[in-house]
Amino acid sequence: MLGLIDDRFELTGLLGRSEYERVYQAYDRIGQAPVLVRELTPQFFLDTESLELFLREYEQIINSGQRGLVVSHSVRQADDDRIFLIGEYVDGISLRRLLDFLAAEGEACSPAAALSIGAQIGTALATAHHLVDDRTGEILPALHLDVCPSNILLTAEGTAKLKGLEITRARIRRGANQRPGRLAYLSPERIRGAYLDQRTDLYSLGVVVFEVLTNETPFAGETATALKKEILSSSREYPIFDQRRFPQGLRFLVQKAVALNPDDRQAGLKLFLAELSTVAVHIKGSGGRDELARIVKYTLQAVDSVPQPTDRISGPGEVVTTILLDRPLSETTPRAAETRPEPESDQKPVPAEPIEALASGALFAEPAPPATPRRQKPIRQSVRPQKRLSGRV
Repeated sequence: MLGLIDDRFELTGLLGRSEYERVYQAYDRIGQAPVLVRELTPQFFLDTESLELFLREYEQIINSGQRGLVVSHSVRQADDDRIFLIGEYVDGISLRRLLDFLAAEGEACSPAAALSIGAQIGTALATAHHLVDDRTGEILPALHLDVCPSNILLTAEGTAKLKGLEITRARIRRGANQRPGRLAYLSPERIRGAYLDQRTDLYSLGVVVFEVLTNETPFAGETATALKKEILSSSREYPIFDQRRFPQGLRFLVQKAVALNPDDRQAGLKLFLAELSTVAVHIKGSGGRDELARIVKYTLQAVDSVPQPTDRISGPGEVVTTILLDRPLSETTPRAAETRPEPESDQKPVPAEPIEALASGALFAEPAPPATPRRQKPIRQSVRPQKRLSGRV
C-alpha cells in the first residue's frame, strides 16, 4: 500500500505522474470498490479564487450526469494544501494503447467501431460544451482542449469515456505555457493562438476518428515545426482515405471535421453527431458498440499477458483531509444537454447541399470492390508503415 487517505482510500498503485499531478489506483474501504485518486500539488492552483472556480465548474460537470465523462465525485484538501480528486476507476484500456497494439499487429479498427467511439466521445463533449450553473443559470461552456487517444478510455463492454476535462480546465487558467494538448491533435486556431470555441474540440475529435480508421494522423511532418506548417497550410489537401474501404459519406464527415477554417466544419458537436448517425445507418455491419467491445476484448486478452513496468515511487503516506466537494455519482441528477440553451455557434447557418446529401443517402454508395474478390475479416486490415511524425504520446 502506497498510502491511506482519511483512513478510507488505500492507494495500491501509481498509474502515472507529471509536474503537478500523480494518479493512483486505490480501493475504497467503505464503498468496497476500486477508485481512481488524483493528487494535485498546491502549485496547481494559482490562488484561492482559482480553486473556487475549479470547484464550481467541477460540480456542474458532475451534475450533468454524463457517463461519458470520467470525473471524480469527491474533492479533498490536505493540511499542506494538496488536493485529492477521488472518483471512478475505469477498468479497461486507453485508445492510445489499443491503437498501438493493433498497428503492431497489422490490424485496424472497423468503421463501425470508429463511429461508435466518435459518437460516445462526441456526446460527452456536447454535454461539456453546454454546462449550466444550477444556482445562477449561467452557461459555463467547458472546452476540453486535449482530446486525444491517451485521454479516451475503452471498456470490454464497448464503452468509450473521456477523461481529463476538469484537469485541463484548471491548467488553462495557469496561462499559455501550461495549456494542454498534443500537437498532432491541435486545431489550427489553437496553434495560431486565436479565439477558440467548441469547434476546436470537434477538430481534435475528427483527428482521433481518422486515426482510429487508418492508424495514422491526417497531417504530418518530419519535425514539430514541419507538422505545424502542414496543419496551418492554406494549400493543404484533405486527409486521404482508401476509397475502397470507406464510403464517401464517412470520408466527407471526417474531412469536414478537420477543415482548416472553423467555419467550414460542422457548426458544433450536435450537428456532427447528427451527421454521424446518418453515416452509421449506411455502414454495413453497424453494431458499433458490440464491434468495439469485440476489438477491446481481443486487445485486452493479448496485452494482459505482457508484464507491465511498475513504478516504485512512494505514495503520500497517511493523509487526513478536509472535504471540499462530496457528491456520490449515484446521487447526481442527470441533466440532458438537449434541454440547455444552445450557444450562438450552434445557430450558425450551415451550407445546405452537403447536409441534404447526407440526409438523402446519396453519398453512401458502397465502396468499389477490389479487383480480386476476397473474404474480408472484420478486424484484420492492412496498415501502411508509419514514417511520419504522428505526435503520439
